[in-house]
Amino acid sequence: MHPFYDANRRLLGQSETRAGLISMVAYLVFWAVAIPIALRALKRYSAPPVAGTDAPDSAITILRDRYARGDIDLDEFLQRGETLTRR
Repeated sequence: MHPFYDANRRLLGQSETRAGLISMVAYLVFWAVAIPIALRALKRYSAPPVAGTDAPDSAITILRDRYARGDIDLDEFLQRGETLTRR
């Protein structure tokens, strides 16, 4: 058995159980903090979407926004769109 657990078992067997309870609470707090941090890091650093999936293309989105605002005309929109979608 791990030495830490043996010491806690002895503490819990005695009338003074605060140290054992504190260590158990510390474990719960540790995992309550560590798991969300790990999940957030996995989500942030996971692989980017593979080309050809349904992920929106930011360049096309920007081009559509510029056309909708009137920054570019239809000819320029079509020309740039064709350039962006060429593979």
